Amino acid sequence: MSSPTNRNTSSQPASSRSIADNTAPVADPLSGSSKDFKPPAAVVDGLSSLNNAIHRFLQRNPLLNQWKSRRAFVSAQGHMLGILLVAIIVNNWPVSYPREDNHSEPMFWFMVLLMGGATAYTLKHKPGTRGVQLLSRAQTEEWKGWMQFIFIMYHYYRNRTIYNEIRVLVSAYVWMTGFGHFLYCDKKQDFSLERMVSMWVRINYFPLMLSLFLNVKLELYYVVPLHTVGFFMTMATCYGAKMIREKQLLGPNFSNSQEKSNVAAIGICLLVHIVFFETPLRGILTWISHEYEFRFSTDKYSAWFGMLSAFLWSRFQSYMQWCYGEDDSGGSSDASTTSSEPDKADVTSPQNKTQKPNKNPQKVQAMQIQRAAGAGLILLWLFGFGMETDKHVYNPRHPYIFWMPMAGWLMLRNSSKYLTELHSTVLEFMGRITLETYVLQFHVFMCRNVQHIPVVIPGSGANGFIILKFANMLVTGACFIGLAFYARQATVVTQNAITELVTDIKKQYGYSDSAAASPEEEQGLVNKPSLTEVVQFSEAPSKDNNDGLFQTPQKDKKDEES
Repeated sequence: MSSPTNRNTSSQPASSRSIADNTAPVADPLSGSSKDFKPPAAVVDGLSSLNNAIHRFLQRNPLLNQWKSRRAFVSAQGHMLGILLVAIIVNNWPVSYPREDNHSEPMFWFMVLLMGGATAYTLKHKPGTRGVQLLSRAQTEEWKGWMQFIFIMYHYYRNRTIYNEIRVLVSAYVWMTGFGHFLYCDKKQDFSLERMVSMWVRINYFPLMLSLFLNVKLELYYVVPLHTVGFFMTMATCYGAKMIREKQLLGPNFSNSQEKSNVAAIGICLLVHIVFFETPLRGILTWISHEYEFRFSTDKYSAWFGMLSAFLWSRFQSYMQWCYGEDDSGGSSDASTTSSEPDKADVTSPQNKTQKPNKNPQKVQAMQIQRAAGAGLILLWLFGFGMETDKHVYNPRHPYIFWMPMAGWLMLRNSSKYLTELHSTVLEFMGRITLETYVLQFHVFMCRNVQHIPVVIPGSGANGFIILKFANMLVTGACFIGLAFYARQATVVTQNAITELVTDIKKQYGYSDSAAASPEEEQGLVNKPSLTEVVQFSEAPSKDNNDGLFQTPQKDKKDEES
């Protein structure tokens, strides 16, 4: 005997038949037997109408029909919706207590100690195959990772004693924005619409979704516009250098020199900064928000210092090659990479152990000077400025002195070839999700827009047993990190899909950023000295590299903390 579905097949539309025929049998909740289930006619008709509407829409919009990443984009939005729902639920968690009641300086330092142990346990030595790499990508991610961990624990345990240090770490992130994007734009000469859209989406998409769904002012994520402006400012500076060369805006002496045009563009950018931030024009920012005025003023030169550092980076790189181009034991820089698997190269082989120490007195002296200078800069900042307890006294000085401890750290961190090849994998992982951990910490690790601590384990409230409070922090922290990881994946898929759509639209209308080579490209003027790819923090969108430099912590509005 034929089923009802088979009897009515001929009278159904093709799209409706496919839905009905593929429906799996379900158990009858009353009789316990199994029978063929037929969806209600209204559901079938609704799905059929939706399918036909989508088909007609795609027919009318062939560009979207040709968009290869449209399914991935829609899937990513579904994942993002789930992440936002979790953020809404946790942000309004019914059981919580004020964050002020969670103040604990000993617990802050205990967590730092634990992370120090995890860092030591996950240290990985990866010998380079292209000489000494100053501030490699792995080391950069590690740097971002430990700074972000300090930020989060600072907010969670309210350790106000390190306010000045936190300000330096925030500025280090903004410095990376100017540094990474200048290196990329100066080398690649990529000023395309795709580049601008890609980086804007990567920086702004997830924070905007959170702001919209959680009804939160963007001021909570002040660092997002801070880094967005830093990116466009850096790109505009590099593009200005290109125009100075191509259009001879400053005369023929700049037309054949990328170095001279970069100096001119960076100088003009500094002049614009001074005119805006050191005059009453700065008050324009207060029309938007007093919070933005404070934040932009505090880091007014951070991105510019990053651009200046990137401009000088080839000189720093040359010094590193000269000083540390050979192993600390005196062997060749490639002596530890003869294995077919560089990650597993035996750096303690008898061949390396028997090599004679490096006796070059100039190099030894340079190493000692570098280490002493690095320690000296940190101590100078600490005792000269960092121990100031009044933040209203320290903050106005900060834009001019933040570079001192940062430069000192980089000098010490890269004070041997071995150290340049060493990094912690756990911190590297943390460094790859800093944007997501930055915005989600206010709603998932903490709640009620960073003002409360959620309680998921009974007895772990403000006056709870310390072990239970610690366990509560670990549970919420694990969920927080996992959610941030998936948020990054969804954001990257969205970033790549939208960038691809922009490219398709440009092709549809016959527009191309690279229709003809510029005069400087024809003359080969855009080829910079060899800069390793791992130093390029903000590469063009790809499956493996979609990070920009836009992650910094947030402050509590009451006391203007980071």
